[in-house]
Amino acid sequence: MKGNFQVRFGEGDGETRSLKDEKVRPVPTLQAKGQSTDQGYAFGALARACAKTLALTGTIYGGRATSLFFLLYRLLPQVCMEFKWTDAQRWAERYGILERVTKRDQGDEGNGVYSAKRRSKTYVRELPGASPELAARLLDGAAFVTLADLGFPLPEYAEFAEEVAMSERQAETYAKLDEELSDELQDRLARGDQSLLGAYLQALLGRPAASFRDEVVMDKSGEVVATAPAIDEPMFPKEKWLVDLCQQERKRGRKVLVYCRQTATRDITPRLVSLLDAARLRADTLKANIEASKREAWLHKRMSQGMLDVLITNPKLVETGLDLVAFQTVVWFETDYSLYTVMQAARRTWRLGQTQPVAVWYAVYVNTMEHRAAALIGQKLAAAKLLYGDAVEGALIQNADVGRGLLTELARNAIAGTQVTDLHAYFKRAALAAPNGNGHDENGRTRSN
Repeated sequence: MKGNFQVRFGEGDGETRSLKDEKVRPVPTLQAKGQSTDQGYAFGALARACAKTLALTGTIYGGRATSLFFLLYRLLPQVCMEFKWTDAQRWAERYGILERVTKRDQGDEGNGVYSAKRRSKTYVRELPGASPELAARLLDGAAFVTLADLGFPLPEYAEFAEEVAMSERQAETYAKLDEELSDELQDRLARGDQSLLGAYLQALLGRPAASFRDEVVMDKSGEVVATAPAIDEPMFPKEKWLVDLCQQERKRGRKVLVYCRQTATRDITPRLVSLLDAARLRADTLKANIEASKREAWLHKRMSQGMLDVLITNPKLVETGLDLVAFQTVVWFETDYSLYTVMQAARRTWRLGQTQPVAVWYAVYVNTMEHRAAALIGQKLAAAKLLYGDAVEGALIQNADVGRGLLTELARNAIAGTQVTDLHAYFKRAALAAPNGNGHDENGRTRSN
């Protein structure tokens, strides 16, 4: 594409430059949806400088109405005319689902008798989901197009939830850690101190998959608030499930892609590689120290030499720019808590060139923090699929509050003792049929025509 463009540089300096016969390159907009990201500001400036803008994305919707507001504000003049930059809540009131919660002091009966000081506070929270009006708003300036709409054949795609019970010792130490942290957190929250919240969440999210090492939780001042001992077991239940699944898939000629969240200072991947190697499975880990431009060549070399049955990596390393059609089964050994990352990374293997059915597994330990997190991600995925027009079965969108972020909602659910009743309802199978394709049975096992 070539042409003559007038592009304005700077703010109000009046300087223009002519770009003749220059190749037009796409602008990376992974973070262009954000309200205050540098990419978002740059994207808005480019959109204003161009007479026409074509924005392409695979994950436009984050599960709540406000995830679209700033993107559409930068792109659609109609939104700018009707809303202000600070009108995200008004947008949510019109196109989303809001919940208002009023908290009153004990014994409050309205205003103070003498001071007229209010003894109640009202909080507004946004729930996953959207009003049908949001779809109508998008139709004027958006088109949802899938590869199937373009006539490209794709195999079936199915998602499954695997709920695994912890071992007796594993569950015992987790419950003790949870109790100690919850008691300390509630004491601090009662004093208005939220500094322990991050450590509380990360410790409980990471502990089940890392029970093989000591857990020491400290607050920001370095004070130890809770501990959990290392457990010496040759293989924990979810690890055994993973090894068994990988062995079954290799017998079927299928390769497995495993996603883990703890891959840096709390790396669990060496243990997984060791367990898979002991089961005579060829496993390797894609690390962040491999440059993005070299990852495809790194992977191609190992695949061409028959060095891989299982690839383990952090989903953020492959969420964009890398097709993984050599793998047919995806396992979320640890679920990421960004909806955009989950949607991008889950379908890295479901691309043009894939000839086998794709199965995606979300494996979680029951009655844990990661169990609650998976349910919340499932609700947000359901809301996104509904907006895209995809078929969603059993995707219940209720009792979810992501107005302050998923981790905050996790903390509130944990303190309230909320339990997940049926994770399968959130990740119920929604297969996309393909002519002459293979499928899966109700347990996710591959079947042939």
